[in-house]
Amino acid sequence: MLRFRGLINVETAYFGAGFRGCVPDEFGLKGKDTVSQFFTLSKMHDYSTFDFVCEVSANRKAVYLNFLFWVQFDFTPLGIEMARRDEVIRMIKEAWRLKQPRRPTSRQPLEAVSRQRI
Repeated sequence: MLRFRGLINVETAYFGAGFRGCVPDEFGLKGKDTVSQFFTLSKMHDYSTFDFVCEVSANRKAVYLNFLFWVQFDFTPLGIEMARRDEVIRMIKEAWRLKQPRRPTSRQPLEAVSRQRI
């Protein structure tokens, strides 16, 4: 069995024409493809920063897996200018940083981390 230890860092990705992304099954991003997720997050931040941060946290897997697509995708033909896209990307990074799960340190066993409230 293959096991990974440590953090995984994705540096590059290719997205084909039919890419739908990781589609969450809960909360505000439920059932939405990656483009719809970005639109939803963009609008959500405009009316509630709290909801935005909670959505990024609740759907952290989809946000992480779709992030490189959002960074590379040109939303301009769909009505989101590049400056707005970059602003939303920046806000996602900040929300991710604020609500990122705690990582174990060499002095902190994994069991202790799993008992902490996030």
